[in-house]
Amino acid sequence: MCPKGEVTVDGEGAERARASPAIATVPSGTAAAPVRTSVGVRLAAVLFAATVAGMVAGRAAGWVPFSWLEILGAATGTACVLLVVARSTWNFPVGIVSCIAYLIFFADGRLYADAGLQVVFILLALHGWVTWTRGRAETSSIRRVPVSERLPWPSRSRPCGSG
Repeated sequence: MCPKGEVTVDGEGAERARASPAIATVPSGTAAAPVRTSVGVRLAAVLFAATVAGMVAGRAAGWVPFSWLEILGAATGTACVLLVVARSTWNFPVGIVSCIAYLIFFADGRLYADAGLQVVFILLALHGWVTWTRGRAETSSIRRVPVSERLPWPSRSRPCGSG
């Protein structure tokens, strides 16, 4: 029996998934099951769009010192994070575009170690993309951790020196 909030893979526990909104079923070998978009994700998407529009307008008007390459890297990097939250496979190509933009930006600034790090990120994104799209034969469980377990204070910890 799965603990409350666990995501069951390969169709096991489908009855519980229908009965409880905290449990979703993800078939093995697929990118991801449809996920209900939470209010937080929608708010983040709206703030993202407003920020990108502000950066583009500010750059066009000459109010901000960012280059177009920086704006492209920041916008695609943030979009990548939103796509990861939405469990979309599109996070990989968008993330790769972000890394390429930063690679060019760092190389132009003669920050070669940072540019080299972007190459590593691109290779990892390619590996993740291939792994995700091919799927896996084995199954795994994903459990959502309640906030009370994420934040162990103040109820679960004692102040230093309290014995």
